[in-house]
Amino acid sequence: MPLPIARRFALPVFILLAALSGAAVASAAGEEGGATTRRVVVDPMTGFAIGGYDPVAYFAEGRAVEGQSGIEAAWGGAIWRFVNRGNRDAFLDAADIYAPRFGGYCARRAAIGVAAEGDPRVFAIHGGRLYFFHTESDRARWRRAPDPHIGAAQKNWPRLEQMLAQ
Repeated sequence: MPLPIARRFALPVFILLAALSGAAVASAAGEEGGATTRRVVVDPMTGFAIGGYDPVAYFAEGRAVEGQSGIEAAWGGAIWRFVNRGNRDAFLDAADIYAPRFGGYCARRAAIGVAAEGDPRVFAIHGGRLYFFHTESDRARWRRAPDPHIGAAQKNWPRLEQMLAQ
């Protein structure tokens, strides 16, 4: 007796989807040059990177602004939201500049060797780059000496990144 159409196509469709998602992950991993993958803080409830806040708005408006429904882009294995299409296009043209350093994890905690999610409402821009912090206290401590913190976080990040779930 032949299988119903839905069951007959389920396995090939599943295999195709698995292959495509693997290719997407491989593509995201290759964005940095191969050996490492980009880990981005994603809200588990919405699936949006950095809680659905617009990464370009931090630079354009100097504050955290939630992105709009329907103005989105996929990048680095996550979905990003934007306030307008201009911000989305700017991000896609220079995502490595607009995306928060360390995938949105706390820059100060990364400097001391701990991967803690940053709060997109607690941020700083330094040297033309966006940094998030777990708490106001983390940001205040980081601001006292940002460059040494950044250097330590850059040194620790490859190890921390490897420990993060994909």
